Amino acid sequence: PSAAGLGVLLDDVLGQAVLAKRLPEQWSVTTELNIDFTGPVPDDGQLVDAIASAVLIDDAGGLSRAEVSGTASRCLATATTWARFVPGVPAEVLDPPQLADIAERGQCLADLLRVHIGDTGDLRLPPRADLGNPQGVTHGGVLLTLAVMSAEQIFLGRGLDVGSVRVIYLRPAVGELSFEPVVVHRGRSLGVVRVDVRNPAGALCTTATVTLRSPVGAGAGPAQG
Repeated sequence: PSAAGLGVLLDDVLGQAVLAKRLPEQWSVTTELNIDFTGPVPDDGQLVDAIASAVLIDDAGGLSRAEVSGTASRCLATATTWARFVPGVPAEVLDPPQLADIAERGQCLADLLRVHIGDTGDLRLPPRADLGNPQGVTHGGVLLTLAVMSAEQIFLGRGLDVGSVRVIYLRPAVGELSFEPVVVHRGRSLGVVRVDVRNPAGALCTTATVTLRSPVGAGAGPAQG
């Protein structure tokens, strides 16, 4: 199970908390999405709950926050997002397209998304309508999910869990996208990876900072950040 699996869920509920407060004939776009993971994603089939509420709404946009919990109200993640209002409601909101059934894609996250991530965390994502949002660009939660999966691949087998991810959305992610991970820090108890997402012209669409932490305390053995 990967913490990346909460990306789309949190992007959706956080965005809805802002959309619910918008003026008529407005929509919103995410400019920043931050998630702190506080527990492992359950793998026993249990449902998880995500609840979001608006913190600030003004003429420009808004800030919302959310919490994901599992059984016995155990907190799995907390998150915030900044969104900006734009004029017009996307046509796909009123007339959603028909998408192919996902039942045959497999159960692991990479199979579900139909992507392959190299050993160095590199990834190329072709244009995919099923991974888009109503504005016709790649869904912000999908971009976060793939950035986290890229970072996890780099630190695979090192005993580090994803602790947080900070994503800034700079321009619409359209066309074939390249995910370019760079290791900022590689320690025994802490790892930091920056994942840049670029469009076919090489322009930066999204930049994500993923932090991975050791679940074992210093008292369990020698460790350094």
